[in-house]
Amino acid sequence: MVQADRAYTQVDLTGPTALVIGAEDKGLDETWQQAAKLHGHCVTIPMAASPVDSLNASNAAAILLFEALRQRRMASHP
Repeated sequence: MVQADRAYTQVDLTGPTALVIGAEDKGLDETWQQAAKLHGHCVTIPMAASPVDSLNASNAAAILLFEALRQRRMASHP
């Protein structure tokens, strides 16, 4: 499994971006893992100490899409 190399807030999401989110139980398919390793970044969503060790895929998508929108708004209104 490809390990995340940075937090989602440390990646520039203002340009063309593809978000690929793996299933909660299996993560990303090997093909997508290799593509991320070659062409982009694997990111993590840091979580406070909690008994929960993963997020629902739709929750992860919402967090990442919100961050992309936030960065793009900040870039267009400095």
